[in-house]
Amino acid sequence: MARPKLTFEQVKAKFEDRGYELLETEYVIGTAKMRYKCPHHPDKDLSISYAELRSGSGCKYCGILKQSQSKKHSFAHVKETFEARGYTLLENTYVNDRTKMRYKCPHHPNEVFTVLFSHLRRGHGCPKCGKERSGQVRSEAHFREQVTAGPSIYTKAQRQEARQETSRLLDTYCYDCPNKDLPYIGAIEEHCYKNCPHGIGLDIRRCGAILAGEDADAVIEYYKVKFEKERIDGNSRKEVLV
Repeated sequence: MARPKLTFEQVKAKFEDRGYELLETEYVIGTAKMRYKCPHHPDKDLSISYAELRSGSGCKYCGILKQSQSKKHSFAHVKETFEARGYTLLENTYVNDRTKMRYKCPHHPNEVFTVLFSHLRRGHGCPKCGKERSGQVRSEAHFREQVTAGPSIYTKAQRQEARQETSRLLDTYCYDCPNKDLPYIGAIEEHCYKNCPHGIGLDIRRCGAILAGEDADAVIEYYKVKFEKERIDGNSRKEVLV
């Protein structure tokens, strides 16, 4: 037996149950698009079929907003993230990942910087600290290259390529790394070469070896063997303790 056709009044009531204002004056079929207004987005042109409305669909702009809010970070979480980096957040509210937020860096307290929270979470931060760190490492690499005795085993083009790659890695990953100010070579080997959070520690070491005129392959092999031995020794100590 065929289902009785819905009346226009029934369809209109369904729209009103959702808070919508139906702009049509007749109902044709369940799959036909019908124009309506959403109270939260009255300036938008919206249309939907009765079948879609009945299945739970509705204003697409409300849907986008709801999805955005479900992913939104709390202000407390955002503030804690800035403070964990040593920064002072100058905002009182958090809007979204695409809104720049003002903050102060303890190393440059007289200046105000801005950053997207999404960028902060990916490791970006104070641009002045980054430039200072990058410049320091580049200067050290240049000095090592200049004082190396004897002719370099690398061509000028290879050294230039290594210098450019060093700059790229420093600017992309290292300029605000929490390990950027390690005081001695042992700590650098442990936290940068061995356990770089971005996995590029040995790539930078290779570039440094080329600029210093060292055998880059031998240097990298040395560290790989060293780190593997440390891993095996560490596992052995754990087994003894167990």
